[in-house]
Amino acid sequence: MALATLACIGTEADCRLETACINWLLIALKGTLKSDDRYCCGFTASECGEIIKNLTLNDKITHILVKKGAMPLLVELGTTKNENEQMVSVQAIWALCFNKVTQQKVVKDGTIGVVEFLIDKKMSEHSVIKEACSGALWTLRTAMKTSKNTKYIECAMQMKAAMRNMPTQHGPATKNKDTTNSTGHIMISYNSSDRTLITEIRDRLINTGSEVWMDVDKMRGSTTGSMAEAVENSSIVLICMSRKYKESPYCRSEAEYAYELGKTIIPLKTEPNYKPDGWLGLICAAKMICDFSGKYPTFEEPMSKLLNEINDCRRYK
Repeated sequence: MALATLACIGTEADCRLETACINWLLIALKGTLKSDDRYCCGFTASECGEIIKNLTLNDKITHILVKKGAMPLLVELGTTKNENEQMVSVQAIWALCFNKVTQQKVVKDGTIGVVEFLIDKKMSEHSVIKEACSGALWTLRTAMKTSKNTKYIECAMQMKAAMRNMPTQHGPATKNKDTTNSTGHIMISYNSSDRTLITEIRDRLINTGSEVWMDVDKMRGSTTGSMAEAVENSSIVLICMSRKYKESPYCRSEAEYAYELGKTIIPLKTEPNYKPDGWLGLICAAKMICDFSGKYPTFEEPMSKLLNEINDCRRYK
């Protein structure tokens, strides 16, 4: 129980798990997979998978989980007919695949069967399972391109072709024709928990003449393609930092792709006392942060700073 609690509340700085604890967790998961009632050591198979998924929020622990054999167990968990187990499985696998070392291991060691598993489950009628598989395959795309496995290369090329053939899309109600920036729009990458605040920021940006891309409803049907297009066509990406943002694989995909493409990134702090760490801390390091977390008495002060930062970025680009 302590392990499950720590997985939910731990941060990069305070999460110190002994290897023995992770070994115990994987033994418990293995036991649930062999048990007829999918229960072992006080946990169900789904609960073990959920704990693993939460532990992947710590980048250091992710490496240990993969090294200790979590990936094939998660693949086995996902082969069940139980949709909840499938969902937990693919979400945990996606989270593990953000690690660069894991990506290479997955595509080089075909015996694990992760890519084949994701391709198969991508055909699921369950929207969350389908989206998580698409997201995981997108995360693995670069490693698959350099693989010696022709099936993996074809999968990566098919994703690229599908994106290239997508019709141009924009987030709902985001464009202003009298734009001050003809080189690309401003993309807002955020967690849906901040929708009210981010919508207000978006409206102010539009009123100043900016073209803004924002997925208002956070709709996830073909998310990977629309996300990639939004990032690629942007000149500036606003990353709205919070704990929930860091925990979201959808948000992480957006942020890391923007970073990979060398887009201008402006971090917005939306949660009081939040300090980005791990992958988010790396992306936002040494950048000026516009604080919308309530630090200032009015909305106008951080908004003014954001507008000035946007203008500076455009001026010196």
